[in-house]
Amino acid sequence: TLHCGNLVVPMDYSKGISPSNNITISFAMRRPDNPKGLINYSPGGPGGEANSFAWAFALNISSEAFGFTGLEDYDFVAIDVRGTEFSNPINCTSSEIIPSFIPSTQAQFDEIQNITASIYNACEAQSTPQGILNFLRSEDLASDWDSVRAALGYDITHLLGLSYGTFTGAIYATKFPQRVGRFVLDGVGSTNITIDNYVVNQVKAYNRLLLRADAYCLNDTTCPFHLLGKGAIPEAFQSIITNATAGDFPNVNADDIRAVAALSFFAGSPNFTAFNLALAEAIQGDASSLTYSGAFATEYSAGLIAILPLFCSDILIPDTSFDAYAKILSDVAAVDTFELRFSQILSLAAFCDAWPIHGDVTGPHPDNSSLMLVTSDFDLNTPTENVIFQRGDTPSSVVVRRHGEDHGSYYVPGPVRDVEIAYLTTGVFPEATNQDLHIGFEPVKRFLAQKILMLSR
Repeated sequence: TLHCGNLVVPMDYSKGISPSNNITISFAMRRPDNPKGLINYSPGGPGGEANSFAWAFALNISSEAFGFTGLEDYDFVAIDVRGTEFSNPINCTSSEIIPSFIPSTQAQFDEIQNITASIYNACEAQSTPQGILNFLRSEDLASDWDSVRAALGYDITHLLGLSYGTFTGAIYATKFPQRVGRFVLDGVGSTNITIDNYVVNQVKAYNRLLLRADAYCLNDTTCPFHLLGKGAIPEAFQSIITNATAGDFPNVNADDIRAVAALSFFAGSPNFTAFNLALAEAIQGDASSLTYSGAFATEYSAGLIAILPLFCSDILIPDTSFDAYAKILSDVAAVDTFELRFSQILSLAAFCDAWPIHGDVTGPHPDNSSLMLVTSDFDLNTPTENVIFQRGDTPSSVVVRRHGEDHGSYYVPGPVRDVEIAYLTTGVFPEATNQDLHIGFEPVKRFLAQKILMLSR
């Protein structure tokens, strides 16, 4: 059955609840008869809406419900994180438009700084209670999770944390190790990683996905470049970048193309068919499918502005100068084979340089909990290299690596999802293996290749 609840918690956990120090956290639960334990589900974000996943599971009303098959015997709670949705949402309404460029000059960097100041001032002026922007870190979110656990009467909690939920999950394990049950962190963002390393990893992943699109085209007879053979997709991409730089496309520049390719075609669940078709159209002079300005920029800007207060409050930035940012650009150039240049984390880092509130979630947080860390080798959002850094913080963890390109593995039917469900419900880690379990190809859909690699502790 479906249950919904609100819980009053301290805004600042270093002080007790008072009329001036409280916010309300909203959560939803699917509750079976005689539950075997509590599973906290975090869809990521940062700030991704969570409650509706419990609604879907309890009422079986959407496709998300299928994803929780196998977890029916547990209390399943989904908590809207503080500052979002039904949990004391902050208000950062702003007319600012996020540029497509990655700042490569002091002038561009200053432009980003000015945009950030405008966004921060809007957030601060429009959000309540006063001071809430200072308490949106993953440490605060983890404390909220623990408050909900305690209110529900559980000694421990299990966790299915996806994407940005892996940050909060890792922090929870550090803060409340005695409360940690079976934790699955899928699509690992990673503590213990510098922004420089995260950005370099993401640019490497972007380059890998361009090659992945090329391999897809080789096996797809409907791909416009199929007969041109290996390397046709990277060559076409570089050709349209050259054309855009020369001003050949109305309202579309090279920065737009690099950003849209990453954000619209490769992030999340990549759409290689659409990407390759967009390249073919651009080669013929029509780059409209790669347009950033207008509707795309407006929607993207609203989404990015909404996550700045949470993301910037988490990341560790020892040096916010342009010189330090330029050092990251230099490190990116060293691994950027196809000069793709764009990374959403790199873009966010420029904004966070000017955000006045920072944290240390991406710093070291050593913990001996046995976590399950799940990664896929062509993930753009949270590159597979990130898991190496997370395992440095949590050496007792087990790594599961899936051969595939989707961001996260839990919603991809197959052996990796089965392993996650099995661990959440039994606490048993599979034996170490490096075995091809399924390989197939369906050109009309996505390239489906599943390979599971278990690394024992």
